Amino acid sequence: MSARIKAIILAAGVGRRLGSHGRGLPKCMVEVGGRTLIDRMLQRLRENGRVEAAVVVTGHHADVLAREIDRVRGALPVELVDNPDYREGSIVSLWAARRHLDGDVLVMDADVLFHGALLERLLLAPDEDCFLLDPRATATGEEMMLAVSGGRVRRITRRPGDGWDLLGEGVGFARFGARSSRRLAELATELVSGAQRDVDYELAIDRLLAERPAGWVSAADLPWTEIDFPEDLERANRVILPALQASGARP
Repeated sequence: MSARIKAIILAAGVGRRLGSHGRGLPKCMVEVGGRTLIDRMLQRLRENGRVEAAVVVTGHHADVLAREIDRVRGALPVELVDNPDYREGSIVSLWAARRHLDGDVLVMDADVLFHGALLERLLLAPDEDCFLLDPRATATGEEMMLAVSGGRVRRITRRPGDGWDLLGEGVGFARFGARSSRRLAELATELVSGAQRDVDYELAIDRLLAERPAGWVSAADLPWTEIDFPEDLERANRVILPALQASGARP
């Protein structure tokens, strides 16, 4: 793993499940403690120091998101990649960024509020390919679960089944070395070209894991949340943000 890495942030979706709380904007424009999720995420990437640039895949209200990114990006170079087919599956967003899957990368969901130490933990992990895993979660069919056997992540899926050594929810961030990122671009292209444009981008990662099982690091001891529903947003403001502040993390 090189000392520098590129972050690919998937931020094209509509976020219908937030209803009026999302104000009709991309989910990463939701505010927690008066700041948008994309503002907080780009700050975490700047602070880390190992991330050389970010690529943000936009779609729904791309113009509004572009203005917010221009306002908050700071010194971090950010390139926008448009996904005009953002109403299809998120696989299309990953595919839209395929030319950036050419080296060491972070693939990140844009709708996560998280402690910056989780990002540091992921980037410092010894495995070339690695996930953040929270073992506290149980599979309900909503969460993207990581299935571990023999110490390696072998599946990412909403319905992992039984018989695994460990199951945990994926935080929504994964790190890939150059060989795996290039293979991921190929797998995304195969899915999109094969008319599987309505699937989650994680299906391409799941197929990659069948070839190259990955490592993982725990996210169990630090605050984070994905924001999909109004109750997630309420919890982010009521529980997660105060926990971040209490831990000494920058707000």
